[in-house]
Amino acid sequence: MFKNLFPMILLISIQLYTTTVTVLAVEETKPKVIYTSASGSKSTQLTLVTNKNPPYIFTNNNGDIVGTLVDKLATVMNQSDISYQIQEIPWKRALSATKNKSNTLIFPLSRTPEREKDYSWIIPLHHLNYKIYGLKGTFDEKLTDITSGKYTFICPENTIHCSVLSNIGVPESSMIKYAFIEPHQMINMVLRQRVNFVLVSDQGSDYYSKLLNYDKSKLVHLKNYNFEVVEYLSGNLDFDPLLTKKIQTAFNSISDK
Repeated sequence: MFKNLFPMILLISIQLYTTTVTVLAVEETKPKVIYTSASGSKSTQLTLVTNKNPPYIFTNNNGDIVGTLVDKLATVMNQSDISYQIQEIPWKRALSATKNKSNTLIFPLSRTPEREKDYSWIIPLHHLNYKIYGLKGTFDEKLTDITSGKYTFICPENTIHCSVLSNIGVPESSMIKYAFIEPHQMINMVLRQRVNFVLVSDQGSDYYSKLLNYDKSKLVHLKNYNFEVVEYLSGNLDFDPLLTKKIQTAFNSISDK
């Protein structure tokens, strides 16, 4: 049931305008342990690393990290009878920990051709459809060349967002990359006309319009552009195949119900 699922990209032209961008983002110095299983064999301990990404992973009013993916993954791991914990850490550190530690898994990791040979793709967690959003009235799709270098795009470093922009021909000089920036900060920069475009999933668009209390009609997407991706729980190539099998079996048993 685990198929090789890859992104599909459609190209369009976009009209934007040049802006100057300044923003500050601070790295968390300590990881947050957000869930520890109470079940499973204590002889096996896995660490599942992730990064804040509402509505899938975020901190609630009680200081607990929750979200649709946290709940889904906790159900699967409890079913697998494997002892584990989930930690929220900066994304760059999460990628490094996964590549260098045999007992560490990462989620949600977008499956792309560039990453295919570098990770074990254990279970798919969800499908996302990304679109490029800009401020209404500031661009004309028919008159824009996204490869011209005249326009600005924002993305978090080492994420699918930057990969998508690069793959559709946006020059490196047009991409404003931040090591530590949250999605709502990027959307705010578009709303304030400090950057031209941002890549957001359909689900994220709905969530952030409510969180930031703005009219969804203020941001419009480029209608001829879509980027579909499947995000996974993943490990490095040396991850124990027996543990992979246990997690996959638990996932299949839940999915079949």
